[in-house]
Amino acid sequence: MIRPTHIRCLPHGVRTRVKRRMEVKNAALSNRALRRLEKTRDMFSKAKSGAHVLIDCNNVRAAKKFEWSPEDIFEGTRIWAKDSGFTGRVLFVLDHGPQQKAFVQDDGTVLVLSGPIESADDIIAREIGLFLDLPNQDVFVITADQRLMGRYYNKYALQRADIHTVPSIIFVWMLESALARGLGSARAARLIQTNQGTRSSLESKGAKETTADRITEAARLFHYLEGAEMEDAIVRDRSAATQRQGPSRALQKYLELVNAGSHS
Repeated sequence: MIRPTHIRCLPHGVRTRVKRRMEVKNAALSNRALRRLEKTRDMFSKAKSGAHVLIDCNNVRAAKKFEWSPEDIFEGTRIWAKDSGFTGRVLFVLDHGPQQKAFVQDDGTVLVLSGPIESADDIIAREIGLFLDLPNQDVFVITADQRLMGRYYNKYALQRADIHTVPSIIFVWMLESALARGLGSARAARLIQTNQGTRSSLESKGAKETTADRITEAARLFHYLEGAEMEDAIVRDRSAATQRQGPSRALQKYLELVNAGSHS
């Protein structure tokens, strides 16, 4: 299970510097970009009560030029979801992994690794239907993949109005804004201060991340989630265990179906 980082306060001076960096970044966005960002925030705020968010994780990472690891995206989204009222209603979909399996985090977010046969796109295009069948439902899909959009808009043409696509770069801006407001975690502070995530040795040398790199990363993450001790493990203070929140009923149902091997 991916566990939230141990909460600790930042010194006032550090907090102020980080917020100033975000103010500079926001000022650098074009007026058009800011309008798109505000429109997206407004769309989330007006979502139906049963709305869920499906995230094409590597596509979001691509919008950040792969400077953020999957765990970095999880941390930013965890803070954003709490801030936006979507805690327990987020499904991360990540390519690769030794097998297709879903894991639940302590805040109720569900992560599914696609395994070696299907892709993240396959899972997203299929599972949108699971959430559209629920009452009072909106589905937000975070991706910039035009082919994936075509797949789910064609498949669910009659329910098109209930599907909302959010471009990955806009979601990245939202995560950065959420991270600036949620400076309680060490990972959040590091991401904003450096404006990058846990870059690999290849990336630090200017090499481009490859599919083989992503397969290796997915396998590492899978085995960590299975319980292996990893250097990058995100440790949670055990005293906060009573604060754990489960996933929504829809995500819990999906979790059970996937891990029973009956939903691929």
